[in-house]
Amino acid sequence: MSPVSAKQDNSRLDDYRIVAELARGGMAAVFLGVYEGAARPREIVAIKVVHPHLAYDPDFVAMLSDEARIASSIGHPNVVEIREFVLGRADGRNYIVMEYADGETLSMFLKQASRGKRVGPSLAASIAADVAGGLHAAHELRGPHGEPLDLVHRDVSPQNIIVTYDGRVKLTDFGVAKATGRIQRTQPGEIKGKLAYMAPEQAFGRDVDRRSDVYALGVVLYELAMGRRLFGGKTDADTIRNVMQHNIVAPRSIDPEFPEGLEQIILAMLTKEPGDRFQTAGAVERALRGYLRSVGAGDLTEELGTFVRDLDPDRYRAKQELLRPERALLPPADTTSVSTRTPEFDAPSDDGPTLLSGQLEDAMRQMGLTPSTVPVAPPRPSAAPPRSSTPPPQRPPAPTVPASHLIDQTMQAQFPQALLDQIRASSLPPPPATPIAPAAPPSRTLLWVAIVGGLLLILAGATVVAALLAG
Repeated sequence: MSPVSAKQDNSRLDDYRIVAELARGGMAAVFLGVYEGAARPREIVAIKVVHPHLAYDPDFVAMLSDEARIASSIGHPNVVEIREFVLGRADGRNYIVMEYADGETLSMFLKQASRGKRVGPSLAASIAADVAGGLHAAHELRGPHGEPLDLVHRDVSPQNIIVTYDGRVKLTDFGVAKATGRIQRTQPGEIKGKLAYMAPEQAFGRDVDRRSDVYALGVVLYELAMGRRLFGGKTDADTIRNVMQHNIVAPRSIDPEFPEGLEQIILAMLTKEPGDRFQTAGAVERALRGYLRSVGAGDLTEELGTFVRDLDPDRYRAKQELLRPERALLPPADTTSVSTRTPEFDAPSDDGPTLLSGQLEDAMRQMGLTPSTVPVAPPRPSAAPPRSSTPPPQRPPAPTVPASHLIDQTMQAQFPQALLDQIRASSLPPPPATPIAPAAPPSRTLLWVAIVGGLLLILAGATVVAALLAG
C-alpha cells in the first residue's frame, strides 16, 4: 500500500491533495498532487514520498534533505524547482514537493528510439545543451559567504532528465549529489549513480568532480543522438566491465551520415582521462549551441514539444485529461513578476521542513548556514530632523530583509564601523509625516537688548584702538 493511500489519509498529505501516482522506485514513489493550502496560490506539483521502510533511516533522510536543499538553491530554468520538503514526521511520511514538469523522461525517448522514433542529432544536441546549462549552474553554486560548494550531480542519466510537452528541458534528482559540506556523506570508495552513465573515475570509486558529470552527459547525448545504448549490458557486471574497458565506437563508424561536428563534441566529452575532456558543462553548452548555429538550427523548443507529444499520443492525451479539471481551478498565471532570487546555498525557512530531531539543523549551523529567516535588526536611533516650515517628503516603508543580510558577525569582523552604520541606517523608519511647528518670533524687548549690547561692544573696541594709537 502506498504511504499516501486513501485508507490512510483520504488521498491527502498535509496541504496537498493526491491526484495520481506517477512513478515508483525502490526508495520512493512520486505522486501528482495539488497544493490547496493558504500560504501560496493553488498549484499542480509532483510529490516524492519516501517508502515507509526508509522513513526512519537517518542516512536516507539526510540524503533526501541534501537533495531538497541543493536543488532548491540552484535557481536555473533547466533544473526542477523544489517547493517544500518535510522530514522527520512522527508518522514517517517524509516527502519533497517539486514543480510538476509535464512531459516524459529521456528513458521514454530511448525506449521509443528502439521502435524507430529517433530524436535526431539536432534535437539531441539542443536537449544536451539545456542540460549542460543547468549542470553548469549547479557546479558554480556557492555558499552564503561565496565559497565554492564543488557540487557534482553524480547521476546524470535519462531517468533524471525530463522534456516537457511544450519543449522545456529539466534536470532533476540531486539525491546522490556530492557537495562540500553535505550532511550525508559518501564513504570512501562507495559508488553512487547508475552504472551505464558513470565516468571511469566514478566507477573505480575515485574522487569525482564536475568533469564526471560532463562524461555522464556525453553518454546520454551519444545514446540520444544514436538511438542505441553505449555501455549498457545484459547484466550489471557486463555494464561495469564495458564502462571500465571504455570501448567507444565513434558515431560516424556506425552512421556515416552522422554530423562530424557533433561527433567531435561527443567524443571530447567521453575521453577516459578527466583532463582531456571539456573542463566545464558551460563549455559543453557553448560548443553544442555553436554546432546548432553552424547547421542553421534555431530555437527548437516548439519542434521538441511536438516530438514529445508524438512519442506516445495515447499516453499524452490521457495525462492531459487527468490534468484538465485541476488546471481549470488554477489562478491565472502571473506574467508580470520577475524573480530576483540568486542561486545561493540557502537553508529552508521556518515554513519549510520539520528537520529530523534537530540534527540536520545543527549540522547546517556547523556549515555556516542559517536554518531560518530571522526578523530585521532593530533600527539605530537617529538624530532629530532639522526644523522646517514645510513637512518632509514621505518615503515608502523600508523593505523587510533578513537581518543576516544586513549585519552579522562576519561583517562586524571584516568591515569598518562607518560602513556598518550606513547599512543599519538603510533600514531606519521614514521621517514623521506631520509638519513641525515653526519657532515663535523673538519679542521686542529682546531685540532692544541685543542692539544696545552690540553698540557697547563697538564702543569698547573703539576705546581700545584709540589707546593703542596714543601709546
